[in-house]
Amino acid sequence: MKTTFTLLTVLIFSFSLSAQDIHQVVRQGDVNKIYDCLVAGADINAPDQYGRTPIMIAALIGNMKVVNYLIENKCDVNAADYKGRTALDYSIRMKNIKITEVLQKNNAIVGTGIHDESPEKSVGSDNITKPYPEKNIQANPKTFDAPRANLKKEAEPKFPGGNDALHKYLKNNVKYPEEAKKDSLEGTAHVKFEVTPEGNVVNPEITRSDNVVFNAEALRLIKEMPKWEVEGVEKNRDKNFEFRVPVNFRFKE
Repeated sequence: MKTTFTLLTVLIFSFSLSAQDIHQVVRQGDVNKIYDCLVAGADINAPDQYGRTPIMIAALIGNMKVVNYLIENKCDVNAADYKGRTALDYSIRMKNIKITEVLQKNNAIVGTGIHDESPEKSVGSDNITKPYPEKNIQANPKTFDAPRANLKKEAEPKFPGGNDALHKYLKNNVKYPEEAKKDSLEGTAHVKFEVTPEGNVVNPEITRSDNVVFNAEALRLIKEMPKWEVEGVEKNRDKNFEFRVPVNFRFKE
């Protein structure tokens, strides 16, 4: 029987309703579709464009049902996005007391926060100083009072044409490594890279990989990315923007 290899290269977004759609269905709040994604092979801790895992997204949008479902399915409640924020940070920032309490009961901790600023400082509360198990976050709205300026979203670079164009770039330009094809290897290479305020992609590196045979191709894809769009980005920013992307290699009989 002739073997035909079909490469499914996935960034942190979805191509079709499959394993890679987990971020989309989490936003929709449909636990049945989340289940379908997990059955299809989705990583319950997969990061999106900003390093946010499904539990972070659920905390951000305030969906208790999804938060509980992800915890029941053994998600990592202490995963951090590329700015160092955890699901607990997001629930605090969104002033969601119930989700905050659920996360605390499951040993969630606060992260390092954006720009090396502690979450308690960036949230603007002196009451949030220690992680679980100590009950530092009380069911008191004053605990969550925060200056609006601290919650303003900063403009960030984006791939030319947006996420769909990014999907197509990876799908159309990736090359399955011959060594991996020969040995029928599958896996994922996680890549971290930076985008300058001018839109240049720099400093790509492998942060985790299932097999070294995937690394060179994953790095090549990132290095050869076109210049990113930077409309609205602060030109005098003294730091680059960091992104983390998993590149998945799969084959089918």
